[in-house]
Amino acid sequence: MQRKNKVILALAIGAVALVVASGAVRCSAMDTSHGPDEQAQPVETPQEETMSQQAQEPGQEGAQGGFADLKNTSWKSEDGKSALSIIEGALIESNEGGSSILYYTIDSEDAHDGSLTATLSVSSSMTGDEEKTVASVRTRDDGAREIACDRLACAYVLDAPSVSDVAIVGADENLYQTFGKDERDFAGVLLDYARQSAPSAKSATWSKEVWVDFNDMSYLTTFTLDDAASTIVSVRMDASGRLGAL
Repeated sequence: MQRKNKVILALAIGAVALVVASGAVRCSAMDTSHGPDEQAQPVETPQEETMSQQAQEPGQEGAQGGFADLKNTSWKSEDGKSALSIIEGALIESNEGGSSILYYTIDSEDAHDGSLTATLSVSSSMTGDEEKTVASVRTRDDGAREIACDRLACAYVLDAPSVSDVAIVGADENLYQTFGKDERDFAGVLLDYARQSAPSAKSATWSKEVWVDFNDMSYLTTFTLDDAASTIVSVRMDASGRLGAL
């Protein structure tokens, strides 16, 4: 990983490390989203009809698989005293003594029979030399997903608590009238996303921006979850009126 990229990554995850160090043991990864391209104009109210004809969906950078799919996940040790949060480009371990960050890039990976083996280039600092290590992810006999790596303090099990509700914060009739949906519709979509990718989230704050793609008549807006990583979730409505989280 280039030093410049590490600097950018360190700035992006600073808030995560601070929260983890303060004692939080459940973290979810930041989903770095990209806003619409230069042709798209954000709109704060439906009355401001200055939205562009095309908008790029945040976070749409192409399909990824394997180890990359582990970003936005939280893990815990068997004894519950340590936790691991995986975000794009970094592994964050935490325990009662504090937290540590391991920067990584994926060199190669192999998936077979539900197990994944990934060779990573890792470094414990922005300026440190990288070294190779192997991370293994498997499904145990009890059905739990486990990750192990010789650069981690211990093996971790995927932490997937049940999320029963995600409260919508800051949304108003501007959002609901623009989409033709109500609070329950958005809450349901965000709840499904949180259960999979941000199990510690309890609320989602609306960005007060909406983008419209007039080519396919789709609408897009974003929410920020209150998990440790402040995960940004894009909610899109297609021409049929179906809502989905990206």
